[in-house]
Amino acid sequence: MPINPLRSAAATAPLVLLAILGLNPGASAAEQAPAFAQPYVFTDESAAMQVDGPDREVEFRITTIIARGDGPSRHGKTQVRAGRIDLPVLAEGIHRVAIDGGAERRFLGMSPPAALDAAAVRRALPRSGELLLSGKPFTLLSLGDSVTNTGDYEGMLARLLTRAIPGASIRCVDRSYPGRSVDASVREFVNDGPPNHPNLGVIMYGLNDQICNVPLDAYLEQYRWLIQHLASECGADAIVLTPTPHIEIPQDRAAALPDANPPWFPIRTIGYGTALRPLAAELKVPLADGFAAIWGDGGPTFEAASRALWPLFPPGYDRQMESLTETNGNGDTIHPNALGHLRLAQAVFAAIAGVDPIEDLEVEGSSAWDGDGAVTTVRLRNPGGQRLSGKLRAYPAQDAEITQDGDGAYDLAPGAEATITLRWPQARKPEDLLRHPMRRDLSHGNPLISVVDVRGERSRVRAVPAPFTAQARWQRQRLVVTGTSATARLQRAGGVDEITVPLPEGSAVGRIPLLRKVEGAEGSGWAVGELAYARFAEARSGEATIDGDLKEWANRKRWSPLGEPVQARWTRGAEDHRASPDDCSLTWTCLAGPQALDIALRARGTVAADSFTIFLDPRAPDELGSAGRYYWVGGKLAADGRVEVGRGETSKTGDPSGAWRREGDLTTIELRIPYAVMGASAWPAAGDLGLSLHWTHAGTTPPTMLQWFEDGHPWNPRWYGVVRLARDDAPLPFVVRVE
Repeated sequence: MPINPLRSAAATAPLVLLAILGLNPGASAAEQAPAFAQPYVFTDESAAMQVDGPDREVEFRITTIIARGDGPSRHGKTQVRAGRIDLPVLAEGIHRVAIDGGAERRFLGMSPPAALDAAAVRRALPRSGELLLSGKPFTLLSLGDSVTNTGDYEGMLARLLTRAIPGASIRCVDRSYPGRSVDASVREFVNDGPPNHPNLGVIMYGLNDQICNVPLDAYLEQYRWLIQHLASECGADAIVLTPTPHIEIPQDRAAALPDANPPWFPIRTIGYGTALRPLAAELKVPLADGFAAIWGDGGPTFEAASRALWPLFPPGYDRQMESLTETNGNGDTIHPNALGHLRLAQAVFAAIAGVDPIEDLEVEGSSAWDGDGAVTTVRLRNPGGQRLSGKLRAYPAQDAEITQDGDGAYDLAPGAEATITLRWPQARKPEDLLRHPMRRDLSHGNPLISVVDVRGERSRVRAVPAPFTAQARWQRQRLVVTGTSATARLQRAGGVDEITVPLPEGSAVGRIPLLRKVEGAEGSGWAVGELAYARFAEARSGEATIDGDLKEWANRKRWSPLGEPVQARWTRGAEDHRASPDDCSLTWTCLAGPQALDIALRARGTVAADSFTIFLDPRAPDELGSAGRYYWVGGKLAADGRVEVGRGETSKTGDPSGAWRREGDLTTIELRIPYAVMGASAWPAAGDLGLSLHWTHAGTTPPTMLQWFEDGHPWNPRWYGVVRLARDDAPLPFVVRVE
């Protein structure tokens, strides 16, 4: 099957609505009548519950689930009047209500918000704050993944804001989808953004991005794009909401399955969330710490912290008014329930109010190279007036290894400092930074260290930047090079050095390590990067007969390779599971017809079970290689000589097609992709088309991913290559990336 960068959004909305109303999706029709007209009730109000039948006295029983577990309860009698009873709100938390021993109904108790300072609101929301305060119609747009999609923090936020701003008129628009990463929000912004006329957009991504090894700079680039386009296209403000914990770990490590998540898995998103903070500061938008809001006081161990968070997670995503405390921890450990979403709403409210918590322990880091490899020093300082004692432990990102000298215990008087030393066993020499996982975790020489600060039964999680002391890095660049060399830019303390890098003669695609020793005031270090290059692919004017016979392509001289060892990559970097390139190797070229792009492929090896995805970016040349909307088609070879090929979700029209033949070891394939698939009616006027060809070879275990011109992440057009409509045989230029 073709790669689908975004799973289709499941039809969860009706189930989520039932869950928010406190109903059981599996209950009978008679039991499904909404019991509470307003499922979110402030603790200084009463909850109005609908009750069938005549006016009478009824017996009620209320139990609660609060952030710490079981909360207060009450048992009593009250009068039904006009089909309604008013019930007390006992605490902030989920209320379970039974009348005369009947079916249980649930609602959420909320603490009233603090008063809002109008000046703070205007500072936080410079474009829309005045509108919010005025009481005129105000639209709140939420963009996110399944965490947003399965809950209703935006509805709770609207309740908090309308309580704090009497007369506020807020409309909530949810444009979140299960499985979505931030790049999908960029490519769908044309549908999700301007048509809804938002005044404020709240953006929360990271759980899917992190687990798919999306590089931090790509993640941040997409966030930047969304924030800027909310402003430029919608006149809207933005708030960045950091991704939440994922508490899927075994409570009994000794009895855990061999493939169980490691203990530190709950904090896997902390680096991504922390990386958003300087971006938010640069773009002058508020940041709401969703991770800290859910984590709360945590616990002394990851297992204890996960148990402490059970009240904030449901048995299933469609059971928002329930909690893992009711199922002994069995259920959904990734999507917070209604009580968890209340924490998120309160975090966004605090960001609008201009509240930014102050850390009582300063933690900084720096990294260097010594004879044993990369080493990081973490410095702790107590800036306050009270003694601080605890333990600080460092943890890796997904697959990296970190060793720590000592147990991290500290006991700091006011103004005192301490240091902790960390080592990276997988980074013994600079070139190790080009391989997974160091390629991600020491990216650009600026690692983010995940640390947990434990004090008694409580813990605090953060990610600490630890730049190399001899600071130098290769500037990220995308170049079009017409000669035989490229110029890489080395940023260092004294300025920028331009380094000429020769491109190998006769090579159409490759990667060149960039290793440069640098000297700084605090010693020597290394700038580590990589230059990747691919010659433009060629298209000629013309149209093929799509039958799998490449006779009309016989005179084509320039075919682009797909199958070189350097092209076997996936999200962790280089991954080639073939015994040799002969197992699966392709070349391909294009024709630009009046209504469609035709592609011819010649494949060697066993490819009948393989699949492919072709990503297309028809924007102007100066926009290629940047975040933005893209299109794709994907398919596989059918037994009858057809290619089963379909268009991706961003394409609304156009029917791609294909055919193939096999003779001996050679499989020939022809594809036709109508320009309508990429929202166009002709080949791009400037002559260049952004394109990425991803081939999944199923003949290895696991499958081998072959990519032109990619870096393991086909969900981002920043890495696409270029197909040029050529008029003659003049040499084609190269796309060059410096990373």
